[in-house]
Amino acid sequence: MKIQGRVTIKKDGASLNTKNGAEVQLGGHPRTWVANDQGGGGHMEGELIPGQISCTALVDEKFRADGFDGTDLTIEWIADNGLTFVIREAFLTDPGSIANGEHQLVYQGLPAVQL
Repeated sequence: MKIQGRVTIKKDGASLNTKNGAEVQLGGHPRTWVANDQGGGGHMEGELIPGQISCTALVDEKFRADGFDGTDLTIEWIADNGLTFVIREAFLTDPGSIANGEHQLVYQGLPAVQL
């Protein structure tokens, strides 16, 4: 049994040069318990939470800041144990900044789908 460790991030099929520690937030509809006066109840769905992939790109000699941007992207989070999540219709939330050889990236889109 292999536990997830390292992760590869792909943008529209191309691997990004990222540090270890990328994170995927699955997204979806949050649910809240609603009680009734007979001692039972049910649930109510809240607004859709987007799927999100956060990672740190490394700034090397091939780095292009505009290479991370775009809309209607497909972002993949692929773990070294084969676990894969995809966020479609994604976009870069903030152009960000570069510091100490790193560029923070956050992509949001439809809730993540496990392949």
